[in-house]
Amino acid sequence: MLRHALYSQSFRVLEPFFKEEGFSYLPLAYQFRKTEDWGWQTISLSLKNEGNQTYIDCHFGLRLNIVEQLVEPYARTLWENLAEDSTYQCSLLQFHKVEQSHLHLSRESDLDRLAAHIKDFFRREGFGLLGQWQELPRLHQWISRESKQPKALPGFSFLNCFRALAIASLIQVPDWEQKQRYYGQLLRDIDCPLMIREKYQEFSRQLATTALN
Repeated sequence: MLRHALYSQSFRVLEPFFKEEGFSYLPLAYQFRKTEDWGWQTISLSLKNEGNQTYIDCHFGLRLNIVEQLVEPYARTLWENLAEDSTYQCSLLQFHKVEQSHLHLSRESDLDRLAAHIKDFFRREGFGLLGQWQELPRLHQWISRESKQPKALPGFSFLNCFRALAIASLIQVPDWEQKQRYYGQLLRDIDCPLMIREKYQEFSRQLATTALN
């Protein structure tokens, strides 16, 4: 109970910092969000338990409407919460192998240290990355590198493959067919149901026959 109370308090501690950067706190969604014409940037906190230890993980990412509009017709029967989904998210605990000790949470005195670490990360890198990922070629490069180890990524979703292919189509990468096969194989490697893989092939055919490629 104490840890959940501290978790809720961590949002209040961080709210003034993110508010200065244009983010609003959405308590029902447990996240900070900055809405733009093209979509939004999002920063959320979650509790992570390992044995007797509790950590705060910070997920940061963005939603690009242009990508979601392509994916949605093929994913709406496979996923329930598409309207609130992010196009891409990254975990702070996984980013550059951040030391978990910085995000350990057990008592109220941890909150200031935890908040200071999160603020420092976003000042140094986080806000810059969110800005870079708004550019589809930069996001494509980032996702291509990260998708090489999907099973090591917490929360890896089959929709990541749909979105990655949509982005590759929007920027008209020269090796699109190779990307299409790669993400299709990735769905098999992570043991996706046949229905999802068939929907991916349908999505691929649609992209291949439009002006995007």
